[in-house]
Amino acid sequence: MDEIDFTRAAEPEPGREPALSRLALPAMLAVAAVVAGSALALWTQDGQTGEALARVEFVPARTPEVLLVALPASPAPGPLGPTPTSEREPEAAAPPGEAPGAAEAPVAPTPQPLEDPAPAVPGALAGITAWSNGDSTSYYMSAAFLAMVERAGGTAAIAPSYVVSSGLLNPNLHDWPANLVSEMALHNPEVVVFMLGANDANGAAANPEAYRARVGAVMDQLNTPGRRVAWVGQPIMGRDDLAVSVPVVNRIFEEEAAIRPWVTYVDAYGLTTDASGSYATHLPGPDGEPQLMRADDGVHLTPAAGERLARAVFMALFPDVPVP
Repeated sequence: MDEIDFTRAAEPEPGREPALSRLALPAMLAVAAVVAGSALALWTQDGQTGEALARVEFVPARTPEVLLVALPASPAPGPLGPTPTSEREPEAAAPPGEAPGAAEAPVAPTPQPLEDPAPAVPGALAGITAWSNGDSTSYYMSAAFLAMVERAGGTAAIAPSYVVSSGLLNPNLHDWPANLVSEMALHNPEVVVFMLGANDANGAAANPEAYRARVGAVMDQLNTPGRRVAWVGQPIMGRDDLAVSVPVVNRIFEEEAAIRPWVTYVDAYGLTTDASGSYATHLPGPDGEPQLMRADDGVHLTPAAGERLARAVFMALFPDVPVP
């Protein structure tokens, strides 16, 4: 209820103003309030007409006249039309992919955010410097892994990067053994993560023993006291030629790592197959909902797949530290 207090000025001396005149102004205001209140309330919604009610009281003489106006609550107006919904922003494309060896341009739209990361153990990896690199299949894995290390208190030796079309069979394009010598001397990381092979696969399958020698040599040059090395295999491929040759290089990686205690092999192939062991573009995410894992070329990974691999790498290297 709204109350409007119309308090008159100081009352004139007795006999100088008729009682009727003292009530004239409040009465006029009361009538005006009723009319105005009714006008305001006579609006229609959904076929129903509002109703205005007013109660007017005049208190005795020598007391300020008070006009009490009571209006019933009216329903709020309904929406004028349907609420518009905004369209989703187009999802970002992945960085350029590899050239001839695997594919030329990965198309990797940004996936829906994953579940909130587990709280990092404060300082769990304090003093640990991690390095991660490789060909373009490694990029999203490296980015996610280095971020995990930093959340756990460690340090990323380099920003996430990759070398397009690179491998161990084409040193003229990029000499990984020479590059690794300089990188290890510069950063001396306690943890090294290395992932390549898609550009080597077809050539390696043609001469597996020669490729095995190159792989073993790189693993040996990464060996230094206190350093842990994770060698990440290649994912299952949706391209016919690589579907045949990638298992060959993965077997070489796994066997060579098994005879070197400082190297841990991480099976990206098994992490990217469906329940039947087949190639799949979508796999369940941490919340169980399907997530896009592969680019249209059937070779490159999406950020969601990179996160999936990075978690496996982190758990392999730091089994006692919760994945942050």
